Amino acid sequence: MSQPLLVARNLSKTYRNRGLGGTGAPVHAVRNVSLEIGRGSVLALAGQSGSGKSTVARLLLALEPPDTGTVLFDGIPLNDVSGARLRRLRRRFQAVFQDPYASLNPRLTIRTIVAEPLRAAGNLSSGVLTQRVGELLELAGLPARFMAKRPGSLSGGERQRVAIARALATRPDLLILDEPLSALDVSIQAQILNLLLHLREELGLAMLFISHDLALVRLIAGKTAVMYEGAVVEQGPTATLLTAPMHPYTQTLLGESTPAQTGRAGQLASGVPWPEGSCPFAPSCPFAAAACTKEPPLEELAPDHLVACWFPPGVKAARTGATRS
Repeated sequence: MSQPLLVARNLSKTYRNRGLGGTGAPVHAVRNVSLEIGRGSVLALAGQSGSGKSTVARLLLALEPPDTGTVLFDGIPLNDVSGARLRRLRRRFQAVFQDPYASLNPRLTIRTIVAEPLRAAGNLSSGVLTQRVGELLELAGLPARFMAKRPGSLSGGERQRVAIARALATRPDLLILDEPLSALDVSIQAQILNLLLHLREELGLAMLFISHDLALVRLIAGKTAVMYEGAVVEQGPTATLLTAPMHPYTQTLLGESTPAQTGRAGQLASGVPWPEGSCPFAPSCPFAAAACTKEPPLEELAPDHLVACWFPPGVKAARTGATRS
C-alpha cells in the first residue's frame, strides 16, 4: 500500500484561557488526535461547533504548531520545516474557509485574487497569468469575464467558487475545506458540493472536509472522524459510521439518542462531579457508568471502525476492563 498523503499523530493543542485575567482553566482544543488522508481520498471531520475541528485544520496547515504530536505531509514532518521550504511545501496543500465574504479582499479584482498564489509561486508574464486565472475560474465553474469583477458584486456561491479557484492555483494535492458550505443557501450548497466531487474526480485531489452537517458528509467522504471536546471519539467508513454508529455522541448527532437528563449538571448519579480525566461525553451520556470516570482509548471495535467508549451502544459486551458498577 502507498504511504498516506497526510498523517497526523497524537496532536494536542491547549490555549490559555484569557478570561478572568488569564486565570481561568486552560482550553484543551485538541486532545491526542490522529488522522490519515490517502491520496485522492476524502476524509470528513464532523462534530458540533467548538469540538476542535477548525483547530485541527490550523495544525494540519502548519498555521500554528501543536503542543505535542506530529504532522507529516508526504512523509515530511511539518514540525521540522520552516521558511522557504515550508512555503514551497504549502503549494501542495491549500485551504478553503467557511466564510466567502471574509476570505476575499473586497478591494481587489477577481483576477488579482486568484493570481496571487501564482505570483508567489514564480515569475509569470501578465499574459500567462491572465490565461491561467481564466482556466482556474473555468475549472471552478465561472466564466473568464469574472476576472474584472470584485467580490462585492458576486453572490455567496460565486465567491466560494473564486476561493476554490484560488486554492487550486498551485495545483495542490490536498484541499482542506473548513465548513465550506455552511454560509451558503441549501441550493447553492448542492452546486458547490457537486463541484468538489467533480474536482476530486478530475484532478485526483485528496480532501479533508470539515462539517457539522452529516447529510453533506454522507455525500462526499469515504471515511469520517467524529470529534467531541477536542478528541476523536469515532472513526470509520462513512457508510458504516452513519448507518451503525457505535459511539453515543455520534448517535446523538444523528438524532438516534438524547443526552441523559441526570447528566446535564455534569455529575455522577451520586451527585459527585465527574473527575478530570473522565470520558468527555460522560456527563451527557445516557449509557455512562462508573468506568467512564476514566477516558477510553480510541480502539478498533469492528473492521476499520474505531471507537472511544467503554459501553458502545449496539456492541454486546463492554470494553475490556469496563464494569458498570
